[in-house]
Amino acid sequence: MQYLDPFLVAKHGDESIFSKLAFWQDAMDKAPDMFFYIKLVTDMNETKVIILDIDQVRTSSPTARRMLRLIQDRLDR
Repeated sequence: MQYLDPFLVAKHGDESIFSKLAFWQDAMDKAPDMFFYIKLVTDMNETKVIILDIDQVRTSSPTARRMLRLIQDRLDR
């Protein structure tokens, strides 16, 4: 699943001429705060969904909270 946080897209959407010239950088280098990992941790009777940042550290950023709400909404359907 791909999720593009509209707040982060707006923040990074206006690329400067210099960042466009940096063709050797990939998207993770240009905007690492836009990439997350979703980790599922299972226990006997439950599964927890954890959002990790680019460094694979648990995060509770506004984007992570929006992602968790979106996942919860999808699972409730």
